[in-house]
Amino acid sequence: PFCFYIKITTRGGTKYGKSKYYKEIFIEFIGDSITDMCFLDEYYSDLDLAVYNRGIGADTTKGVLERLKVSAFDIEPSKIVLMIGANDVNFGVPYEETVSNYRKILDEIKKNQPEVELYVMSITPQNKKIEESGDCDAATNNDIIESLNLEIEMLCVEYGYTYIVGICQDVMRFAKNPSFIDE
Repeated sequence: PFCFYIKITTRGGTKYGKSKYYKEIFIEFIGDSITDMCFLDEYYSDLDLAVYNRGIGADTTKGVLERLKVSAFDIEPSKIVLMIGANDVNFGVPYEETVSNYRKILDEIKKNQPEVELYVMSITPQNKKIEESGDCDAATNNDIIESLNLEIEMLCVEYGYTYIVGICQDVMRFAKNPSFIDE
């Protein structure tokens, strides 16, 4: 029921008026399993703001691009934190395609929600545990991730969005900072 409510409700409420769940500060996190596994409701429970987790395990930049309407535009957040790309590297998505998808994501956000504040997280480096699973070569992937992060940072500069280097806990702490919430 709650997820259904989110899908049919916009930031201002339903067509029948403002919902009782409406909050002026409305932050949405979009990404893959790294985002999905962040306990955002618990982390932000002490603040008077709405936080939505739109992380989906195994998602890629193509997946985010395909679901932007439902994941972001239909619910009109005031701020979006985007963290996507690790699975592109893991699944062997060509480098140029990942960069192109990022550009398309930023284009779509700029076109459909020009007033939203977008914060783009760097792709998280991989560790030996991922390599031990037999799915990838962490050292090779980290070289690709380092290059992608530079491309993503340049795209953020081009589009005027904020680029954040860090991991999930870093962005959660950043987004909880009163100066971020009150802006």
